Amino acid sequence: MVQRAVPFLAGALGLLAACNALTGANDLVTGAGPTDGGGGGSSGSSGTSGTSGSSGTSGSSGASGTSGSSGTSGSSGTSGTSGTIPNATLNACGMNLVCLPSSDGWMPAASLFASPSCPAGWPQRTVYTKPGGGSCDCDCTPTGGSCAGNVVTRSGAACGNGPIALAVMSGKCTELVATLPLPVAVLPQVDVTPPSGCTAAVSNELAAPSRVPICTGANATMDAACGTGELCVPKPTIFTGGLACIVHDGDVGCPAKLALRTVLGSNVQDDRSCSATCSCAPAGCKGGTLEAFSTTACTTSVRKVPVDGSCTSAGTALTGASYRYTAATGCEVSTPPKVIGAAVVTAPRTLCCASGL
Repeated sequence: MVQRAVPFLAGALGLLAACNALTGANDLVTGAGPTDGGGGGSSGSSGTSGTSGSSGTSGSSGASGTSGSSGTSGSSGTSGTSGTIPNATLNACGMNLVCLPSSDGWMPAASLFASPSCPAGWPQRTVYTKPGGGSCDCDCTPTGGSCAGNVVTRSGAACGNGPIALAVMSGKCTELVATLPLPVAVLPQVDVTPPSGCTAAVSNELAAPSRVPICTGANATMDAACGTGELCVPKPTIFTGGLACIVHDGDVGCPAKLALRTVLGSNVQDDRSCSATCSCAPAGCKGGTLEAFSTTACTTSVRKVPVDGSCTSAGTALTGASYRYTAATGCEVSTPPKVIGAAVVTAPRTLCCASGL
């Protein structure tokens, strides 16, 4: 097998950018990323990116979730040019070597997550900024009434027998050697009075932007084991604290085998905030859980079932030495808070990484 050395980064393309998302422009524009200022921590998952606009407008904020967690804001759009998503097979091309796409504006890179320094064979380290994730949540507090107490069970055909009280108090680990054969239904004790009202408070769980180090400059070669448009490079692995990735200019999509996507940039202007109000409403006592543990002190879980009266007939029976009942609050979010504003990425770069290498 004849190998021919190919320069990995051409001329003015120096330091590489950030990871996770393919579908974009044909040329990698190398931005002046911030210089290395120490080890960057592992980044959280990125927010849902906004669709690219014809003139590079920023993405709109994500829609709020039904449980009160609203979507995160989109990242800024890219210019209107389109690119080709490579068919990343990630073939091995030698000992500790891997084939990575390197055409249509894509370049191999290594993303760090557990090491302050670049893995062997990746000499250039640049730190970029990643938008923070998180959400706006609504905390519900019941007023009057409570779902706390014991539970009762129903067994037999279609869970029609019973009810039989089970002395497991909500919020406490109870040492109780008991087997609840299937089918079984679990529901709050009959004398529980659900809350008649609920108060609501917005909880801001939006995360700040974080710094992410990316390594580039690998000595890449052409190899018969690699496909068209791919180069053979040293393989960063989970054991060396890095992931095999490719990077592209702009906010683009990722191929299936390099699906860990992150949009990074030289800077992130985070103007997100949470709306001032949300609302909650009484919801009865559905939503609690009963969990069985094979050991005392509730340390080794066997199974968890809902405490809502539904009949569980499949799976593992609840056989335990201890049990924990977590009652529902009796309230649910009726109007979730919204994310206001957006996190706009300057000079976005998309990093697409593979897991399990």
